[in-house]
Amino acid sequence: MKTQIQIDYSKCNMCYSCIKVCPVHALRSSAQETHVELIEDRCINCGSCYSHCPQNAILYRDSIETVISWINDKQKLVAILDPAISGEFIDVNDYKKFISMIRQSGFHYVIDGAFAADLLANNYKKFLDENKGKYYLFTLCPIIQNYVQKYATKALNNLLPLPILPEMASFLTKKIINEPIKTVYIGPCIAYKDLSEFDKSDEVLTFEELRKLFERFEITEIEQEFSSFDFVEGKWGNYFAIEDGILIATNQEQNILNANVISSSGENLFKDAITDFLNYIEIIKKHFNIYYCNGCIMGPAITLSGNYIMKKYQVLQYSQKRLNDLNDKSWQENINHYLNESLPVTFKNMEIKLPQIPRKQIDDILNYLQITPTSKSCKNCGFDSCEEFASSIAQGIANSEMCIYYNIANKIKLIKKLNVQLEKLNAKIVDEEEKNKKIKEELQLHALIIENIKELLHKIPAGILVVNGENKVEYSNEFFVKILGEEAIEINEIIPGLRGSQIEKLLDISLVNMIEYALTHQKGETQKDILINDKWFNVSVYPIKYRSLAIMLIKDISTPEVNKAEIVDEIKKAIQKELDMVQQIAFSLGEGASDVERILNKVIQIYEK
Repeated sequence: MKTQIQIDYSKCNMCYSCIKVCPVHALRSSAQETHVELIEDRCINCGSCYSHCPQNAILYRDSIETVISWINDKQKLVAILDPAISGEFIDVNDYKKFISMIRQSGFHYVIDGAFAADLLANNYKKFLDENKGKYYLFTLCPIIQNYVQKYATKALNNLLPLPILPEMASFLTKKIINEPIKTVYIGPCIAYKDLSEFDKSDEVLTFEELRKLFERFEITEIEQEFSSFDFVEGKWGNYFAIEDGILIATNQEQNILNANVISSSGENLFKDAITDFLNYIEIIKKHFNIYYCNGCIMGPAITLSGNYIMKKYQVLQYSQKRLNDLNDKSWQENINHYLNESLPVTFKNMEIKLPQIPRKQIDDILNYLQITPTSKSCKNCGFDSCEEFASSIAQGIANSEMCIYYNIANKIKLIKKLNVQLEKLNAKIVDEEEKNKKIKEELQLHALIIENIKELLHKIPAGILVVNGENKVEYSNEFFVKILGEEAIEINEIIPGLRGSQIEKLLDISLVNMIEYALTHQKGETQKDILINDKWFNVSVYPIKYRSLAIMLIKDISTPEVNKAEIVDEIKKAIQKELDMVQQIAFSLGEGASDVERILNKVIQIYEK
């Protein structure tokens, strides 16, 4: 067998719902405790994890796209309907319209699976009548067959060697139609999908998938006419959907005291029933009919969860209606025609063997988990006892995090540790907030100083240009902009101070060369007179910070000497006033304030020269 179960790790929140209900412990938490992981070779495709996952993180193999591709390719498709269909589609008022809905989906033929069930019932009855003294587990449930082949191999020889319904129905359908077709069995069980993996049925759709197919093609009952099953129709096989259906079909349903068969069903009872069969069959001396679910109407791929009594009622009503509509003579002729068709079945010993764990190792694990076993275990880990859980940890099919008490104890320790760290972090945050508050105040003061300095530089009657290491303007005053002319004035209105402008687009190449020289030389001071717009200016360029900042000062040569001296004196006074504030916070603010200080000092030096 091949597992049909899949896990969407992105949706799993480690609620452990699936781990608790898995009857064979095929699920465990990952080592990182981020999601549940599947131990594939242990899985029996029962679907309990799928039914119980509140996050919809458990999925099963999707067959819809395969079937749709066959429909689009105009393949001749045959739908085989499981008898449990009446327990699923209680919202469809007439089964004849339901058959029409199937046809509209793209199926050429619609076959009644109950007819194959009738033939199976005859085979069951014949087998039981001819084999005296040996008692059998006879089951239509693939989950029970999977379980016995893996976990109860001592009962392998007592499994009745007859096919389950989808196998028989697919085999029989190909015999009846006798032309190239693809069969699609439609039923309530995820485990049925395993049949398509081994060519026992071309594909299997669950009832859930069939509903999705109807939704995809926008098919509803209201637009349908009546239609009938093709070729054959079933009779007693319609009762196969309920747990005692096979007994009805084989005429084995008798008084409980005289019955030859004992029935048991339910995910919480099936293992006990198989164990009792192995241990007490020579005392009980009856055949066992076992279902994993409470009949196929409670299969994991039924969309209407719960409502067992209502579903059973629907099956009984549907079966009675089919009996009333049936042409009994035609049915008997078909049964006689196909009575000898048989499908040999063999079961495989796929026993899951795990090492026996010494008692001391189990005790060591229990001590590590800080667990004292009691007569009543909580079973939240999915195991029946703490000892079994500890043994499973040693066997590698469980891990310690699956114990809720161990998990809670660890979480409490972690919370305490985190609280200590949180207190330290809060103290650090308070300290950092005080530091940040002080820095914020200093930054505000720095911003105020910068604004004052900019205002001062704007008033200086000389052009000032500060350039960074990328040959871009860091700052220029209004006098400099006016010297450059109308185009620069227009740019300045959009980009104040021409900040970010490339100097190659603003200045003569000789001035650009002077600036680049100043940037790349520690003592790169240069000076020259230049004619700009019919007026002579003295241009001085000095490095402020190697490869990072340079300053250019453009002075009008025509200014009288007396005015120069007065200007220098006024500038020195104003700049010194700002420098006092800059120096007070230079240490806190680092290079930013130091650069401003160097620029102002350089302006003074240039004017003095």
